[in-house]
Amino acid sequence: MGQPASELNWSAAEAEPVDLADRMAVLDSLARYSWAIDTGSLEEYLDCFTSDGILRHPLRDGSPGEARGRDGIRAFLGKGFANRPFQTYAHQHQFSSVLMKNEGNLIRLKSYCIVFRHEFHRQYWPSGPSRRMGTWHGLFQNDGNIWKLKELDVHMWLDSVFGIGSALTDRGAGMPGTLG
Repeated sequence: MGQPASELNWSAAEAEPVDLADRMAVLDSLARYSWAIDTGSLEEYLDCFTSDGILRHPLRDGSPGEARGRDGIRAFLGKGFANRPFQTYAHQHQFSSVLMKNEGNLIRLKSYCIVFRHEFHRQYWPSGPSRRMGTWHGLFQNDGNIWKLKELDVHMWLDSVFGIGSALTDRGAGMPGTLG
């Protein structure tokens, strides 16, 4: 499921200059994605994708998950997304080391991603996850002056505080966060 690792984990040497206006517009789209998901605005989140967009994101048990089209993404996210503003006091997606390259009329982006979760009200604190880390791989298409996600692959390789949970040890070959 998803893109081959070779397509997602392209060498940093392959990054190439993307037109500055396009680069800034893609970064604005990345910011819109962050604000939409972190504040629980489902309609704004869905609008970050093209109408036929694909979201590949691990399920809570770590197994691969995939949704196609905005309706499929809406169903994939379920009720939990609608409750997000009430479930977390602070939820922040932060992106770093953003690389881009042109692929015809598309722009491929890869980045490190860390999600800070401040959930001191949770009964499991401090044994629950306080941060998630991984890589974020987007394929953007210009959709009427706005760059939107045609495909998004999320790979989480650390989703718990050190020494807590089994996110790394329980992942077999081919699982999210692994290359095999």
